[in-house]
Amino acid sequence: MNWYKKIILSSKNIQFPDDIEEQIDEISNKTVEYYFSQQNEKIFGGTFNFINPYNNQLNSIPTIIHPFTIEFKNTIAIFNPQKRILSIFPYHHNIKDINPSNFFNYIKSYIYHEITHAIDPKFLIEDWWRNRQDVDYLLREEEFDAYSKQIEQTIKNNINDINIENLKMWLKTDNTDLMPGCLKDHLDIIQYWKINKPIYMKKLKQRLYNFFIG
Repeated sequence: MNWYKKIILSSKNIQFPDDIEEQIDEISNKTVEYYFSQQNEKIFGGTFNFINPYNNQLNSIPTIIHPFTIEFKNTIAIFNPQKRILSIFPYHHNIKDINPSNFFNYIKSYIYHEITHAIDPKFLIEDWWRNRQDVDYLLREEEFDAYSKQIEQTIKNNINDINIENLKMWLKTDNTDLMPGCLKDHLDIIQYWKINKPIYMKKLKQRLYNFFIG
């Protein structure tokens, strides 16, 4: 599959369909409304409908917003590659000073991560999602791609609060002290890649440079 070989570990992010941003905003808003309404029943949040740019086929991804669910207590959002369903657990957040605006950005970054999985051409390979348990979670190519999009979105949400020159400096160095403050929630992941998979750090920084500077 040449198209797969071309995208794996590419310096380019997973390509998103043109209209997916609006749909992510819509589901994020629904999730915020659901959370602040204190609903206690599962509700059907909506459906992502998009033409996957890697096979040009129509995809419909049902999205379910859940109340607190003990078996997923450490999960904010998850994409099931077998059933092709996205589940969101807004009550599982750990935000201290929560308001609709910061909760929207928080939830949106996690939805970005899971929608990346839904679009990712690796998951279009039959049974790709199986037998991944033997690969460390943060070393999996599909997770690197998804976290790259999530990190990109986190910076995008906070671009007015960071100094672009500092971002440029961080992208040129290994000094995590120069890392934008908005990425503090991703620090453990970034440190893990720095130690265990330096090529991921190189690819991540190239992706961020391409998006924000190049």
